[in-house]
Amino acid sequence: MTPEPNGGYYGENGVTAFVRKYGYTSSADRLDFTSLHKLGSENQKTRLTSTLSGFDVDTNKIEDVGGAVALLDAKGSVAVSWKIAKLLEH
Repeated sequence: MTPEPNGGYYGENGVTAFVRKYGYTSSADRLDFTSLHKLGSENQKTRLTSTLSGFDVDTNKIEDVGGAVALLDAKGSVAVSWKIAKLLEH
């Protein structure tokens, strides 16, 4: 997804730390983080759940530009996020 994430563990620690923490082994010597994340469902490879805050699906409108597209781990911690304002800017 473009642009680069600006929040969560990724935003605080960078891509290398993020992949080491949330990536999965694709071969003996490689970690990856690629997979389709569907809103509200845990992804089987990454074990992260996609969420969307600040957007009202009933009215189809952005209600809060401070919201974000995010992937949450099993503890509810934000692994990675993209602020709505940054996505609109892009």
